[in-house]
Amino acid sequence: MDFITIIISTYKGEEGIIECVQSALTQDYKDYEVIVVDDNGRGTKSQIATEQLLNKFQLNSKFRYVVHEKNINGSAARNTGIKKARGTYLAFLDDDDILTSDSIRLRYEKLSSMPAEYGIVFSSFEQFVDGKKDFECVYNFEGDILEDYLLEKIHSPSSVLMIKKTVIDDIGLWDEEFRRHQDWEFVTRVLVKYRACCIKQITVKRIVTWRNNAKRPELFEQQRLFFLEKMKPIIEQQDILTRQNIYYAHFMDIGKNYLKHKKVGKAIIYAFKSKKPLNAIVDYMRGYVNYFKK
Repeated sequence: MDFITIIISTYKGEEGIIECVQSALTQDYKDYEVIVVDDNGRGTKSQIATEQLLNKFQLNSKFRYVVHEKNINGSAARNTGIKKARGTYLAFLDDDDILTSDSIRLRYEKLSSMPAEYGIVFSSFEQFVDGKKDFECVYNFEGDILEDYLLEKIHSPSSVLMIKKTVIDDIGLWDEEFRRHQDWEFVTRVLVKYRACCIKQITVKRIVTWRNNAKRPELFEQQRLFFLEKMKPIIEQQDILTRQNIYYAHFMDIGKNYLKHKKVGKAIIYAFKSKKPLNAIVDYMRGYVNYFKK
């Protein structure tokens, strides 16, 4: 059996970190370690509180706690974990998400059984928003999924991923320029060169306590456009129809987010940027109604 590293990045995550780490340390797979990388910055209130909370795990031989001297971002925390990892397979976990006890074993069994061109596996998950179940995401794919991923037909929060260490050695670390959409950028680079598989079992409970940039739609716009600019060389390699649909999907996300905040003018701008304004208006109406049904 291969040795596996679970990397948990934490920043101001005191509320959920205990349950998160506990779930990682009670896996039914035997040969693994858990590395918590604290990105709060040494000596800050959150870092001190996090360290005190995690003291209960210090005697567990599977557990390691690493502290950044200053806050950087989630990508940097994951990269620190990668550099310190002993595993040949790596799994990532956010500080408020929870694993089922078979999560690591099931993902490893799937990925390790696939041909060499498969480099990453996704676990199906359920998401909770403010304590209430929001939705389930049950994956059903295998092979080359790059186009579907760019079209946002497949989503990949970092906690559902397991990847071969050799793949990271090949494609590089997480891009620390990204404050948001780090997982999209990282996984996109993986999918350019490797095939992906999934497990249909839900083995990750994802906890969300706020909606995406709910109070800052301008920041959401800025970060999404930054992602598209960075991914442009990959997007431009797709056929013309796929390129158009990729930009449409992402512009619609920006527009819908403005519409939720009643900034209709900005939403209309992105409807026309999508080059499918009539389709966009229909999508806006559908998304607006569905959002406020929740």
